[in-house]
Amino acid sequence: NGLCNFGKINYLLGRGAYLRQRYSRYPTIDFCRNPGAICSESSNINDSDEVNTKELKYVISLFEWIERIQLYSNSVSKWDYMDQLKLYVDEGFKDSGFIDAVSSVVTRGCDDYYCSTHAIFMMEERRKNFEFLVHNIFGLGSTTQSQPRYDYDHFEKWVQSKRTRIEGTVLVSQNNYVEGLPYFSQSFTFDSFISALRVTARFGVSDGLFFYVGDPVSGERGFRAGVVNLAAFLANAMVESIVYDSCDETYWESSSDGKYPMSNSCGQNSRSYQDETCPAWQSFISCPVNDAMMVEGEVPVMGKPPFFFDDQAPQFQCRAGAEYDVGYWDPSTETYVENEPFPNSSGRTDVEGCCWWGRGVLHTRGVCNFGKLNFHLGVRAANENRPSIYPDIDFCFNPEEICTNRSSMEIRWVVGMFEWINRV
Repeated sequence: NGLCNFGKINYLLGRGAYLRQRYSRYPTIDFCRNPGAICSESSNINDSDEVNTKELKYVISLFEWIERIQLYSNSVSKWDYMDQLKLYVDEGFKDSGFIDAVSSVVTRGCDDYYCSTHAIFMMEERRKNFEFLVHNIFGLGSTTQSQPRYDYDHFEKWVQSKRTRIEGTVLVSQNNYVEGLPYFSQSFTFDSFISALRVTARFGVSDGLFFYVGDPVSGERGFRAGVVNLAAFLANAMVESIVYDSCDETYWESSSDGKYPMSNSCGQNSRSYQDETCPAWQSFISCPVNDAMMVEGEVPVMGKPPFFFDDQAPQFQCRAGAEYDVGYWDPSTETYVENEPFPNSSGRTDVEGCCWWGRGVLHTRGVCNFGKLNFHLGVRAANENRPSIYPDIDFCFNPEEICTNRSSMEIRWVVGMFEWINRV
């Protein structure tokens, strides 16, 4: 497929070669003007053409294999097709990594498994077909299959094979304005999830902290434990954030008459996020509470067209003024009533210093948890000459960047995975 490939075919095998007075297998076929000729049922495209074009579907594919696969060589990854082909033969036809890399070149144009977040389409089928052809049809080597190495690569390949199911059942949100109509989450995508999984499970965060997906020593048992660990994580993420399609915490605790206090940003379920400091021996990690700090949460996907057009509850926010009553939201009348004392479950009617509501896929909350993010992943780690994944992000100064950073949508996943590693 693609303009380049059809152009090459025409230039080397078709009308383009003939017009340039070079040998052409198909001189009457212009593959640029008529690419459908490759799949034509007619034995001849032109009455004067005596070449049986039924061979075309094979010739074209063999040509692409010669030109794009056999000649493939990557100076960065040091992977060369012909070198790897010889190595596969020399090692007794047992290295399954060969067909994985070849299939990646065929489907994605690059050999390294991590060169793209897109899965290798039908990888298991390609691998089974290859093994069957080499061993059973062509009779090369042994049919004995080597035991897989249960490392991160094996785990991610397994997750990638479940992409369709995960996108169709896990990464699904509900539009509460249209009777809970399900749709694919816009805030939490599969590609950003995989990117975050690589960061936290393959490379690790901070000093020796990894999202558990098993390890080669634990073998298959460890792999299965890793799958269960991921399932437990996603089960909670689905309830916390994915169903709402919101990176920021949303209003879910209301008064007995169904009104939502705007001071819920200070804490829901009788919690006070700004008072949730780390234990004494970790007190130096907690983010300092700045009463003058002003932050406003991002409008969730369901609060934007085409999902919703009418009035909606204001986003979580914090601002100075302990004497300022922020009021409540009444969903029955879709009105925001300001300047009226309406306490949340912990008695707050203002939002001074209340900047520590939940963010990310697990809606990580509280000054201790945000302090840990900054200490292990953010600018504080970088300033103290320790490894930092996000050296330019100050999670204490701007916790909202977890949700507003568009250059790296993985952050909202990484934050949740880090909390899972550290707290669960």
